[in-house]
Amino acid sequence: SNTQCRLLARTACYLFDFLVEAASFEADKILDDFLKDFQDCIISLIHSDSAHDCLLSPTRVASTGCQYYFLFIGRLSKSARGREALDQRSILGHFTELLGMRSDLYLKLVISCLDYSSVEWGSRILLAKALKEGSEIAGKKFKIIKVLKCLNQCFAQLQFWKSVSSKTAIDP
Repeated sequence: SNTQCRLLARTACYLFDFLVEAASFEADKILDDFLKDFQDCIISLIHSDSAHDCLLSPTRVASTGCQYYFLFIGRLSKSARGREALDQRSILGHFTELLGMRSDLYLKLVISCLDYSSVEWGSRILLAKALKEGSEIAGKKFKIIKVLKCLNQCFAQLQFWKSVSSKTAIDP
């Protein structure tokens, strides 16, 4: 059921948080195994003659819990260790290829799942690419909302750093 699927997804998010914070060989292995499986699914989708035969097919993503895989990737993108694990499997590069499939479904999943708060990481570059090359009509409203959300995150960071610098300012 939908409720059970959401509960399992929430539990998995907590598991990924634990794996990222655990910093142990076993945790890293479990995380890497998941990312390898996800990477294989994306590569299969990108190179398949028929996307409908793949685990991440549009039909399956819309009707099963596999859409939550993107949520898990987003959860990992919120931490430095999670981003390192994603980089080791070139997930952003595969997402770039996925955007080339010209499917609004994948466009929405990819740009809505990632965290854009890290300036150094490539998620903002991927977002810019999606905004330039994404579907004109179907994704336009979605893209605008996502850009506003990203700008809101950037503004929140700016406000945070302004408050920190004002509290730590040394008066002569």
